[in-house]
Amino acid sequence: GGERGGNQSPLTNASDDAREGARLRQLVQDTWALLDKDLEAHSVKMFLHFFETTPDMLQLFPFKDDAPLGRSPGLKAHALSVMQAVGDMVASLSNVTSLLPVLASQGRRHAVRRVQPEHLSALGDALMWTLESVLTDQWTDEVSDAWEEAWEQMRAVMEPNLNEAKAEVQRIKRDIYGQDPMVLVQETWKLVAQDLEPYGIRFFLRIFE
Repeated sequence: GGERGGNQSPLTNASDDAREGARLRQLVQDTWALLDKDLEAHSVKMFLHFFETTPDMLQLFPFKDDAPLGRSPGLKAHALSVMQAVGDMVASLSNVTSLLPVLASQGRRHAVRRVQPEHLSALGDALMWTLESVLTDQWTDEVSDAWEEAWEQMRAVMEPNLNEAKAEVQRIKRDIYGQDPMVLVQETWKLVAQDLEPYGIRFFLRIFE
């Protein structure tokens, strides 16, 4: 209840909304306990839904060609590690600062896989979908609001670190290639295109050698 001070969440604000924050934390932690009873199965379920809604993301993972995907050891391991990170976040809602280095690391690590900020939102949607499917009639508006607030806290830490790490990856690539990689490809292709026929013949002769 009441207005929130600044941009703080009632989940973590220990002043005006302390009582409301405690109630929301309890809702999140109590409902998480139901998922935690079979975390691996729910983790796989969440990621299968995530890949259904964002199929481009599957192409970024080494297990993309595993069939059936739901039985992939790689998928199971990755899904479980993500859900365990969510579980750590849930357990630390009353002391989020202790989790900041972990969340920051998650953001940086996913930059290497070319994860975009919108993918974090899609992952949050998949988490909410999974929670709703498990909790059924216990997934009330109140519980939904509490979980939305909790995910927002997690995303708010990961996204800036994701963006920072993505910028760093681009800087490294520019150092390696001397300029933006796409520009390098386009500029070198222009050199080939100036005399395309002999290069084309040479290309196909090389294929048939």
